[in-house]
Amino acid sequence: MLTTDLARHITAEIVLSLEYLREMQVVHRDLKPGNIVLDRNYHIKLIDFATCKVFNKEISEEIKALKARFNLGKSAGLGDDNDIQDSRSYSLVGTEEYIAPETLTDSDLSYASDYWSLGIMLYQLLNGVTPFKGHNDLETFQNIRNFSEIKYEKANCDPVARDLIGRLLKKEPAERIGAADIEELKSHPFFKDIDWATLRETKLPYNPPQRFRRQQQTL
Repeated sequence: MLTTDLARHITAEIVLSLEYLREMQVVHRDLKPGNIVLDRNYHIKLIDFATCKVFNKEISEEIKALKARFNLGKSAGLGDDNDIQDSRSYSLVGTEEYIAPETLTDSDLSYASDYWSLGIMLYQLLNGVTPFKGHNDLETFQNIRNFSEIKYEKANCDPVARDLIGRLLKKEPAERIGAADIEELKSHPFFKDIDWATLRETKLPYNPPQRFRRQQQTL
């Protein structure tokens, strides 16, 4: 579990990344801690775009050209080949604990699906576990589909963070905060102390172990 300040900073940087992807018309589709790394200045970067959905025809064609040029497949992390239609997708991809409910019911997948995963991650950062994890994949999927109330492992989990998590974990994609306009998400009170314009230059409120800092200096 992380402090609220550190969780806020990390979540805010992920929001900026999702804002950029949305501008590029890309849905990541596998947002989870394992696909987030820190750069040498301890700012977050999203990785593993192997299952991303690209709705921008120009970008999609560039990806296909790169694959053809270097003989790369899906394992290269450049997204799957797909026809550009609209801002929706219908394939089941992602990691069980972070998958949005619309993915499980073959409903529309949109940018809001990444916001669901963001809500799961914020919950995990503050509580140490994901909210719908079952004993197996089937139970996890059932928990995602059938939940009516979010239960918190950490009793004193920040109430403003709880409000944001609840707004991100709406079953209906269109009801999630930021679904219509990501500025709504950035304006949530949880981020009231975040200066979005300078966030990427702001020092992460975290002092990594000395051994980790030495490793980073060699990169």
